Parts: sequence; C-alpha cells; structure tokens
Amino acid sequence: MRRLLLSLVLGLALLPGTAGLAQTPLQARQELRAKLVALLDQWEAATRAARGLQRELASLEERIAAERSQVKGLRVQEAELRQQLEGARAEEGLLRQQSQEQRRLYHRQLRLMYLLGLQGGPSLLASAEDFAQFCQRSQALSGLLAAQRQRLADLKAAGQRLAQVEQLLSQRSDQLARLQQQAESGRQRLASLRSQRQGLLGRLQAKRLALIENIGALKEAEVRLARTFALPGPASPEAERPLPGVLDARGRLTPPVQGRLLASYGPGRRGVTLKAHGLAPVRAPWGGRVAYAGRLGGYGQVVVLDHGQGVHTVLAHLGSIIVRTGQELSPGEEVGNLDAEGRLYLEVRLNARPVDPRDWLRLGS
Repeated sequence: MRRLLLSLVLGLALLPGTAGLAQTPLQARQELRAKLVALLDQWEAATRAARGLQRELASLEERIAAERSQVKGLRVQEAELRQQLEGARAEEGLLRQQSQEQRRLYHRQLRLMYLLGLQGGPSLLASAEDFAQFCQRSQALSGLLAAQRQRLADLKAAGQRLAQVEQLLSQRSDQLARLQQQAESGRQRLASLRSQRQGLLGRLQAKRLALIENIGALKEAEVRLARTFALPGPASPEAERPLPGVLDARGRLTPPVQGRLLASYGPGRRGVTLKAHGLAPVRAPWGGRVAYAGRLGGYGQVVVLDHGQGVHTVLAHLGSIIVRTGQELSPGEEVGNLDAEGRLYLEVRLNARPVDPRDWLRLGS
C-alpha cells in the first residue's frame, strides 16, 4: 500500500508539463506532500499497532487453548478418580458384608463351644469306648479350635483391609477435592483470558476504524495533490525547452556515484541500488532541473531531476541535499551526499514510467 501511494506521488510529480509551475502551487504541492508523508507515517504506526494487537491476540488464544486443555485433563482425572472412588466404596461394602458374615459365624461357633463346654470336653473324651474313638474326638476338638482361630485371623485381616480401603477412600476424596479446586481455578483463569481477549478485540476494532479513517484521509490528500499538480502556472522558456541530447545519450549517462551494483531492476523493483563509500558526493547524471528536493515517505531524502524529453532520474536515500527545487543543474553537478552506509537508490523514468537504469547509465554488471 505504501509503495503504491509513493509511486502515485512520484508519478504525479513527474508528469510532463509540471516542470514550470509557479512558486505558489509549488509550495502548495510541497505542503500537501508533507501532509501526505505525515499521513503515511500515521498509517504505518496504526498498522504496526494493529499487527501488535493481532500478535497479542494470537498469544492470548494460545493461552486460552492451553487452559482449556488443562481443564479438560483435570476433568478426565476427576472422572477417573470418581470411578476409582466408586470401586473402593464397592469394595468397602463387600468387605463389610464379609466381615458381618464372619462375625455371625464366629458367634455361632462360640455358642457351639459353649454348649460343648456344658457337656464337658474332658467328659466327652473320657466317655470314649476305645482309644481310636478317643483319638477321633480329640482331633475333632483340635480341628474345631483351629477353625475358630482361623476365623478370628480372617476377621482381623478383613478389619485391616477395611481400614486400608477407608484410608484409600479418604485420600481419593482429598485428591478429588484438589482436582475440583484446580479445575475451578482454571475456569476462572479462562474467564479472565476471555475478558482480556474481548478487550483486545475492542482495541483492534478501534485501530481498524482508525486505519479506515487514515486511508480516507490519504485518498482525499491524493485528490487534492492531483488537483494541485493540475493547476496552470507560468513557465519559463528555459524550463519548457527540453535539454538536447538526453535521449541520444541513452546508455552513456554518468552514474551519480562510483560504486558497485547491489540490487538490480526487475519484478517488484522500480530501480537499482548502488553501494559506494559513506558520505560520498552524489552528482547529476545529466543536465536538467530539480523537480523536487526533500523528504518523501519511504524514499527518505530524495532529489528528482527533470532532464527534459520526459526523462527523469530519482536519487533517493540521500544523507544530505544541497540543491533546491527549481534549480538548474549541469551534468555531473553535485546534488548532495550519501549517508554513512553509502547506499543510493536510483530510478530512471521515461514519461513517468520506471525503466531499467542500466539501459541509460554506465552501471556495469
């Protein structure tokens, strides 16, 4: 967008017939150019702010997705713990039932032992008819006592197992409570992030509206600038008369600086970039008149030279300018200096259309 607007400004500035405008329209053009540059800077600032908000919004969306994933994981853990808790409770119920059965059996056995005690264990053994019957009765009594001891041990183990299950139930209940608390905290953070996202969306919408207003102001400035360039004005005969030989000198114009070619003319590039020594002088490649000298948006410090016959050269990204608009120059006359980096952007335009500078100047490969 910026390159398109700057190209429009340069195209308007380089239209044939605008070389000899009066001083008042020229000042108006310069003032409008300055306003246009300011609007372009505002548009770029708003664009950068909008992009920053978009990046912040994308980061916020990632955080929201992470919080959602965490809450989802907590819910899965909560469901698993609930299943384990239900299983432990079922096991607790089974153990309690088994314990009750063991207690009833134990009480029944105690009652039998009591009844047996009334009859008398020794008398039962003494009433045996022979030694074999005595041994049988003795083994029966021993087995009965061993069974009672085993039932007591089983009842004790069931009680211990029941205590372990109750402890596990308590731990799982505490863990489930912590997970529920974490899930609730995650939901609160998620709600806060959503509120932040809504605020960012509101600010982004405001920036978008500001961009639309800036674009409208840019379009209005373009129309005013075009009307200003269309104003008639007195032109001197020297300015109207094209310089002889500029078309005949095609391919033999002197480069504005002595340096090497960094970037060539081609798709997406209307000119070339030359690399020379820092602060090196920049000279006019051919005689002509200064059509514009000053700052112009992304071109930085720029000098536009009108060589006549519809041929213009654009010398951009200068460190300093020593000529003024309307000044007549001779071939090789100094127009300014490069900056410390020593890079010069050069365009050649024929009837306001960019052409390959290598066809006009001796730039080499």
